[in-house]
Amino acid sequence: MLAETNAIARPYAKAIFAVAKEENQIAKWTEMLAFAAFIAEDLNIKAAIQHPNMTNPEIVRVFCDVGKDVFTPKAKAVLELLGEGKRFSFLPEIFRFFEVLRKADEKLIEAKVVSAIPLEEEDKNKLKTALEKRFMKKINLTCITDPLQIGGVLVRVGDFVLDGTLKGRLAKLTQAIVSSGI
Repeated sequence: MLAETNAIARPYAKAIFAVAKEENQIAKWTEMLAFAAFIAEDLNIKAAIQHPNMTNPEIVRVFCDVGKDVFTPKAKAVLELLGEGKRFSFLPEIFRFFEVLRKADEKLIEAKVVSAIPLEEEDKNKLKTALEKRFMKKINLTCITDPLQIGGVLVRVGDFVLDGTLKGRLAKLTQAIVSSGI
């Protein structure tokens, strides 16, 4: 099911992103898709989408009524296109793929930092600068405090993991001791 969802959502996201980029409206399309995805995830809207007596134009009208201050005529056209294919439920995934494309275009990557205590702003800035230099992209830094880390920081950027936590070091030490047979 996930592969099917991806196969359907990705082309829509690519097409919408191409239009957004061409018209220099990436921020507006981000807002519209985020809102459409939010609407599509509402339980009442999900029920309406799946209801056999609801027509696609009626569903589009519901989306447009709720998002009347957000959706442009082109967004309405996208909703109508999704309605023709009965693909309203794919809006959250379309938005997710759109965000991947947007971040790649902006050369922006997500970095998650977990520390035992809250990091000072100066430390966050130094870490962000170091990561931007390392990955040669803008970094969106998310910091989380987890007292179970004991000390140090754990940094995740995509598949890259830097474990500088005391907990991680103790785990490596334990593994080394066990594997050496001591």
